[in-house]
Amino acid sequence: MTRQITSTLEGIRENLSKVRERLVAEEEALEAATHDGEILKGMLEEVPSILSEVDSNREAVTEEIRACRQRVDAITKEEDIYQYKRLESRRCKVAARMEGLQAEKRVGGGRRSIEAHYSSQTRNMSNPSAVLSYEFSSLSLSGDILIGTEPGRVAV
Repeated sequence: MTRQITSTLEGIRENLSKVRERLVAEEEALEAATHDGEILKGMLEEVPSILSEVDSNREAVTEEIRACRQRVDAITKEEDIYQYKRLESRRCKVAARMEGLQAEKRVGGGRRSIEAHYSSQTRNMSNPSAVLSYEFSSLSLSGDILIGTEPGRVAV
């Protein structure tokens, strides 16, 4: 009987030891879960301030994007104005060339008759330098002919 009691006591001790181990393990798990809960609670408490900061940053970024778009629009407008001025300048140059060509065309028809007149004058005049002097004075008086340009070309 003593053996039975001893054996029973040993069985109880082993069971108590196992229960103690489980209890210690569960206690450690509970402490870990409590710690994790505290961490989660702290995170949840920070969420409103994080959301507020995100909203503030979103507003700042939106404002910065708006400012960038305004700068891009201004640059684009400046480029458009510059391009318009270049095109207007080219248009004026082309118009001046066309005007010069039209003037040359008007004078060009008269030029043939002037040249015919000069050639007849040359035959009649004995002094060639007088012919040249007469030729240049006639040309400069007309105002439509640009001295020093080739026929068909206009100085712009």
